[in-house]
Amino acid sequence: MSPRESSTTRWTAPPGPLRLRRLTLGLKQVEVAALAGLSREQLIRLEAGTSSPGWRTAQRLAAALDCNAEELFPITSEAPAGGPTPREATARQGRNVAG
Repeated sequence: MSPRESSTTRWTAPPGPLRLRRLTLGLKQVEVAALAGLSREQLIRLEAGTSSPGWRTAQRLAAALDCNAEELFPITSEAPAGGPTPREATARQGRNVAG
């Protein structure tokens, strides 16, 4: 592989549940965003995992994609990308964290 090829090659993560559901239904980002009352940019951030939805937004997306919000946004104990873990957030608030 030439240096030029390697510098232009992009690796992407596998799609998360939100993006996978949208792609499975054959919908474009702009279509889903309009159905859910969001901007395309908001949907892009949610699909990338750089933003987390509020309860109402998750419900609107689930309705637009004909599924449950829990399917699109599985609850995990991990913090969003770049954010503090729950333990770190609690520690920053000055509370005593065991462990």
